[in-house]
Parts: sequence; C-alpha cells; structure tokens
Amino acid sequence: MNFFHLALVLLPLSFICPPVGSCIEQERLTLLRFLAELSPPHDNGLASSWRNRTDCCTWEGIICDVDGAVTEILLASRGLEGRISSSLSELTSLSQLNLSYNSLSGGLPPELIFSGSIVVLDVSFNRLGGELQEVDSSSSDWPLQVLNISSNLFTGAFPSTTWEKMSNLVAINASNNSFTGHIPSSFCISSLSFAALDLCYNQFSGEIPAGIGKCSALRMLKAGHNNISGALPDDLFHATSLEYLSFPNNGLQATIKLVIKLRPVPIIGQFSTFPTSSFAGNPKLCSPMLLHRCNSAGAAPVSTIPTKQYIDKVVFAIAFGMFFGVGVLYDQIVVSRFFG
Repeated sequence: MNFFHLALVLLPLSFICPPVGSCIEQERLTLLRFLAELSPPHDNGLASSWRNRTDCCTWEGIICDVDGAVTEILLASRGLEGRISSSLSELTSLSQLNLSYNSLSGGLPPELIFSGSIVVLDVSFNRLGGELQEVDSSSSDWPLQVLNISSNLFTGAFPSTTWEKMSNLVAINASNNSFTGHIPSSFCISSLSFAALDLCYNQFSGEIPAGIGKCSALRMLKAGHNNISGALPDDLFHATSLEYLSFPNNGLQATIKLVIKLRPVPIIGQFSTFPTSSFAGNPKLCSPMLLHRCNSAGAAPVSTIPTKQYIDKVVFAIAFGMFFGVGVLYDQIVVSRFFG
C-alpha cells in the first residue's frame, strides 16, 4: 500500500477520533488549586500524576475536549479527603463533576450548583455538611440537570427558591442527610423536565406540598423515613407521568386513591414481589392494597378485593429500601446511576 492509499484509509479516522488538545494553562493551574485543598492518599498516585505531567488532559480522572478544555472530572472512590474548592467553577467547559464515594468534608460551594457549565454534579457518599445556601439569582438558565448529594451530613432547611432558577433540572437525590423543615414545591416552577426527587432518610416534617404533583414530567417521588404527616395531596393522583411513589415510615393518614392517569405498569419482576408489609410505617394510611382497609370510622368503605385494573394502574412502591431499583432512561439524561 503506497502513501496515497494509506492516507485515504487514515483520513476518515481523523474525523471519527479527533485528537485531544493539550490542556489550557489556566485550567491546569485551577486543577492544581483544587488538588491543593485535597488530601489524596500517597498510594493511589493521583498527586504524582497531576504534578509530574504538564498536560492536564493526560491526568487521571480528567477528560478534555479537542480544544484542551476540561469537560469532565471523574474522581469517584479515590479516598480523597479535604474540601471541595470553589475554583472548579472557573472551568468554563466542565459539564460533569463526580467526586462521589470519597471522604470529602466541609460544605458544597454554591458556585458549583450555579455553575455556567456543570450539567451533572455528584458528590454523594462523602462527609459534606452544613446548610445548602439559598442562592438569589436573576438568571434561570443554569445548565444543571442532575444533582446527587445523597449520603452526606447536610443539615438545615432544604433550599426552596434555589430550584426556581433551574430551568434544566431533571433529578435531585438528597437522601440520607439531616435536612429539616418542609419539602419545597418549587422544583418545576422553571423546569418542565423535572422528573425524579429522592428525599428519603431525612428529618422533613409537615405535609407533602400541594403542587408537587403538577410537575408535568415527574416520574419518581421518594420521601420515606421522614416525619411527614397529613394526607397525600390530590394532585399526586392526577399526575400524568408519575410512576413511582415511596413514602414508608412517615405519619401519613388518608385513603390511597386510584391514580387513574398513571400509565399501566406490568406486575412482573420486582413489582410482583411486594408484600403487604411493604406499606408499613404509616398506620393511618389505608387502601385495598394494605392490611388496613378503608372501612373504619371516618373513611369511605371500599372493596377489599383490588381489581386487576386497580393493580395495573397503581404501583405504590413503598418497598424500595434502596435507591431506585429500576433504572429509568429519561429523554435528557440517564439518571439511574445516580439513584442506584
């Protein structure tokens, strides 16, 4: 094969696999400032990898685009300690930041939530704490779609007005923390694509807010193991896209109504294994699906034999003790890996 023929063979490959450019010097310095606030173990080679190479696009856990701009930082399960530097918000092309399963402490810089580029932010399974700050911003065009802050040490009231500014928000997992106060209903005020919310294992109180069921794209809502009381809001039973509700171990009281607008979900696999004990923890909640029938004083009598149509329409998945057991591919982004 002569040079001309070889060039014809290799030319298409240059379009399929474009070369990655050398990193931008300012971004290299930003990453080094981030590293300086961490305490990586000596045996994992991260510090030496970053400090001994001048091209940050070749560093472990760093992905760049063809122009040498950092687009992803993937440092999950690296044994990292220390604090998360707000300087990462200076990486103007950074779309994904994954620092999960480490031992990071301190707070979560609000600059990362309100970054001009971050789409997926995962800091789950760390030791981050303090309160999440409410951020007052005139803009509502922030790119963040997926936020996973689960299994940390966050306390205080969960932000409310913050989410009103998130027009692209798809999913939030804030489970396994110590958030208090009421559950906000502002997640879909700006975002028409908001689809998944997990607030399990916190200290939320009050009622599930009226209006949250009006989120037109909401498919999963989990708030088990809190101090929630009162009745389920009516709009939850008229949601056009809602598929999974999970509220075990709260103080709910009401009749579980027929969710007539849910799409049918086949009773197979995991769904067919739910025992009646799956609905335990809400002694004043009644339904034909529960041992506690709705025929006591003050409750309307209902049939004790659920129809097939009822079962096909209602999947009240309180049995989920882990994060979502069924992966769901949303139109905009895969959120299943951030929710189990």
